[in-house]
Amino acid sequence: MKLLQRVFFAVLMILSAGHRTASAKAEMRDEPSIVITFDGGKVSENIRDVIHLLELSGISVPSEQSVLKKGDTVCSALLHLGYPEPCNPMLQVVARINARSEESLAAVAAGETILLPSIFLSTRKRETTRYRTEETSTYMDNITKNWSNFNFKVGGGIENKIVTTVTYVQYEAVVPAKTVHLARKGYDALVESDIKNTSASLRGVIGSPIKLNSGASTIDKSLILNACKQGSTWTDVDYSDSIDMDADAVRYYSDARTDNTLTKINIMLIDGPLSPAGNLYPTLGSAALRFFSTKTCGWVTFEQLKNHANLMAGIIASQRSTGFVGIWPRVNIKSFNLFEDIGRVTENIANYLQSDNDSRPDVYLFASSIDQLGTEAYWSNPDARLRTSEGNAIENFLNIVVTAAPPVENGNPMVVNAQLRKFPQNFGDNANVIVVTACGNCTRGAAELTAKAAISDPEKEIRFVHVAAPTGIVTGWVGDTEIASTDGGTSQAAAYVAGMIAGMIAKYPAYYAYPPIIKYRVQICSWPLPSFRGGEINEEVGKIAAGVVDPGVCLLDPSKTWLKRGNGWEAIDFAQWEKDVTIDRASPNNALRIMRVPGALPGSAEWRVYSKREYRSSARRPAQGLGSINQIVDAQISASAAFVTCAGERIKLSDVTDLLFVTTNNPGDCPAVAENITSSVK
Repeated sequence: MKLLQRVFFAVLMILSAGHRTASAKAEMRDEPSIVITFDGGKVSENIRDVIHLLELSGISVPSEQSVLKKGDTVCSALLHLGYPEPCNPMLQVVARINARSEESLAAVAAGETILLPSIFLSTRKRETTRYRTEETSTYMDNITKNWSNFNFKVGGGIENKIVTTVTYVQYEAVVPAKTVHLARKGYDALVESDIKNTSASLRGVIGSPIKLNSGASTIDKSLILNACKQGSTWTDVDYSDSIDMDADAVRYYSDARTDNTLTKINIMLIDGPLSPAGNLYPTLGSAALRFFSTKTCGWVTFEQLKNHANLMAGIIASQRSTGFVGIWPRVNIKSFNLFEDIGRVTENIANYLQSDNDSRPDVYLFASSIDQLGTEAYWSNPDARLRTSEGNAIENFLNIVVTAAPPVENGNPMVVNAQLRKFPQNFGDNANVIVVTACGNCTRGAAELTAKAAISDPEKEIRFVHVAAPTGIVTGWVGDTEIASTDGGTSQAAAYVAGMIAGMIAKYPAYYAYPPIIKYRVQICSWPLPSFRGGEINEEVGKIAAGVVDPGVCLLDPSKTWLKRGNGWEAIDFAQWEKDVTIDRASPNNALRIMRVPGALPGSAEWRVYSKREYRSSARRPAQGLGSINQIVDAQISASAAFVTCAGERIKLSDVTDLLFVTTNNPGDCPAVAENITSSVK
């Protein structure tokens, strides 16, 4: 059977090579085009429906003349052009463009000329992988309806999270649209439609699709500026110093960051051009310069397109003794230049995402947002994002994506949700996407979110913006001899989080093998915004899912439950809550973290709870519920609440100031000490 499958795909690839010749002609066209992919299901019917929808949008689908040879039929002519079986649905299109009935097509004789649709059809082998959710079965069913020779591979994971992989043949069509207006109109009609298993992208439509989420600054760091002018050195600036970490957890981060035995994690920088620079050696391998000196530097004005990628890379991976120290220097940085082929940016992103099939999660940093071009800022249909080529790719992605919350445009508030036409932020409800905003003042108990970035809708159940990280004036190397500053933005905040996640994966690779676990843990390890500010309710709390990131807490061993009840963190094996423990708005067994934080009045305190989200609707759910957490402000917990460890110790919650659970914790999972637990629970 496997041999037959290999032969089948080999034949398809040979046939596909011929079809790609026609596609290559389309790629040379100057006019804007729409690229449509068909992922299984009823492909022939979907091609028919797409052509009809484009015609209704005013796009004349090109056709070519075909002279039937002896023994040919209209169906065989369509198959020769690469159209899939069964061909009956396409006969409706052929009849329409030839202004004749479907029945009359059966009588077309050898030697007759007939018009056939020419949409530059090609095929390629595709492998897609999904976490098993309530929607996965339906998706796979739709793919396999029209094909019987797929090779399914199933594997298990943490918390019974099953990964399903299917290999199949994907069809791609390129339809020229003549004008930008028609291309956008047809594109919108396709992604807003209900045609299943299709996705679309625009080619040759150049607007202003890419936003790099940071701004230029005219403020200098005088110490560094003077050193540059004088050709002298300065003490390394550590980017992690701008993060207000838990004082008792800092050592866990510091020890891990200097551990040279840990595996280097790949960070894929989806940004502008990245220049080789000495501060990044050896994270860029041989591409970076070996010889470097802080004595050869010059101050330059920050330019978004030219300098943005280098500053992001430097925040993550600047090496010691280069004047700056990155959040996690031991990484491999790879760069994808968004501006290299701007006319095909979304198409290229989709192909790039689909090309990474490595089993170990890499970190993809989008310190940018891609406008999914249209006349409106929001789609009317929340599922439209799923039918874009880049959306279809990220939906199946097995790596973790960290992206910067988009900047506010024209001073108007912007809410991130599934309908926002900005990628990948509009996938903030996916299990593999973390959206990061920025805090100007990131001090515990006083943190404030920047007013320059988009937010989650506080009234909605699922938050699309998850955590905050520092911004402000950020200075760093932007080339091998150039230093510049920016006036902050969410880009820098996202770079902080990407570096932190690289450290988490490097330190605990077995635990952080799946993006959903990473996303959950990043939120749980953050410290919350104050519920009151200036005696009034802090409205910012509902604008993000969790709080401000803390690399120290995130580098605690995730296989243990951690608590603070005095000085320092203690690792324990949590067994279960005692009977009759209650937490309003959450089940105690769904609690992920319980913290004592300052209350409304001076000197007062309240409980803040991060918990697993209990869905109250039938909306799309991230895999295994591992999406945005639920945050409970001023949680009311029973006064006598207590729990038991696997060692049989009874601990009262009133004696605890912070309790951080294992993300995948199942109450009662203890190493064979059940008799101790039972005797302790009254």
